[in-house]
Amino acid sequence: MGGLILALALISCGGGGGGDTDRPTNIFLRLPFAGEWIVVPPPAESPHVILWTLDPAGGGAANGDHPAFGRPVLAPAAGRVGAVVGDVPDHAPGEPDTAHPWGNHVILDHQDGEYSVLGWLAQGSLTTAPGDTVYPGQPLGRCGNSGGGDRPAIRFHLSLHPSGKPAVVSHFRPYSVDGSRVILGIPAPGERTATLWKNRRFEDEGS
Repeated sequence: MGGLILALALISCGGGGGGDTDRPTNIFLRLPFAGEWIVVPPPAESPHVILWTLDPAGGGAANGDHPAFGRPVLAPAAGRVGAVVGDVPDHAPGEPDTAHPWGNHVILDHQDGEYSVLGWLAQGSLTTAPGDTVYPGQPLGRCGNSGGGDRPAIRFHLSLHPSGKPAVVSHFRPYSVDGSRVILGIPAPGERTATLWKNRRFEDEGS
C-alpha cells in the first residue's frame, strides 16, 4: 500500500479506568492523518491515548530531521472546537516538556458527549479557534514536538468530559490493516493502518 508510512503508539494520559473508559465509541472516528501508518506497541499501563510518528526507532537531533514534523493533523470527526492551545514552543527531540504533557492541542466537542483531544501540534500551526465547526478530515494544525514526547508526533485521545480528562478507549472506522478492510476496531501493534474515509472537501483542498 502506498502513501506515508508512520507509526502509531498507545500512551496513557492518566486518570480513569474501567467502566465507561472501555465502552465502544459512539461516533464514527476516522484516523486523523493521510497515508499508511504502522502501529507500535504501547506501554502496558497506558491503553487509551494514541501517538503517531514517522520514525519510531529514532531520528535526528533537530525537529526538521524528523519526517513527521509539519505533517497535517486532521479532525477525526465533525464537531465544534472547544479549548485550543497553540503557543507552547516545540522542544528539541529527546527533551520532553513534562510541564505541558499535551503541548499545543485542540479539543473537539462532537456534540454527543464525546470529545477528541489532538495534541503535540507545532507551535503556531493551529488553523481553528474556539467555536469553529469542523468536518471530518479538516486540517487542524501540523504535527509538532510541543508536548511530553521525545520526538515529533501526533497525540490523540477521546474523553467523555469537555476538559479532555480522563481518556477512554477509541474505536476507529472504517480503515484498512495491511490492505484488508476493518469496519470497526482499534489498531494493534505491528499493523499497517490507513483510513478508508473519503472526504471530497479535504481531498479537493489538497492539504
